[in-house]
Amino acid sequence: MKGAFFVVLLSLVVIGCSADDAVTPSDTTRFVEFRLVSDAIDGDSQRMTLVKTGEQLHLGSEVLLDLSDVERAELVSNDEGKSYLVYLILTDEGKRKFREITGANLGRRLGVVVDGRLVQAPTILEQINSGKIPVFFQLDKSEAEEESGRINAVLADLG
Repeated sequence: MKGAFFVVLLSLVVIGCSADDAVTPSDTTRFVEFRLVSDAIDGDSQRMTLVKTGEQLHLGSEVLLDLSDVERAELVSNDEGKSYLVYLILTDEGKRKFREITGANLGRRLGVVVDGRLVQAPTILEQINSGKIPVFFQLDKSEAEEESGRINAVLADLG
């Protein structure tokens, strides 16, 4: 009987470790997520803190766009090199999805999560046809290089 208990316990440990440690392509694509902010708190929403302001928001569980919709991250100088922005450049399919998402959700907020951090949650004021989305603002050059570099490195791993 002790042997059977040990085998069951060992199996649970192995299953638990492999579930936590295994990284699948779908996990990697979730490095970047676009999710609608929920007005109502429900069992499917996830409470997150907006990095820059500390605002507490509830994000819906549905991931509308992820890293598979991103072609690359791009660093752009703002204010003559005094600060930098990081843009996500969407694939053609990502651009199409983003246009549909923004057109269907006017007046709602769209949360942008990068590496588990809620970095933006702007209100959608109009349908957006551009495939270039700013996600990090007012960074110094080294911060912007780090953020864009991390996103591009994960993209390279996917490719």
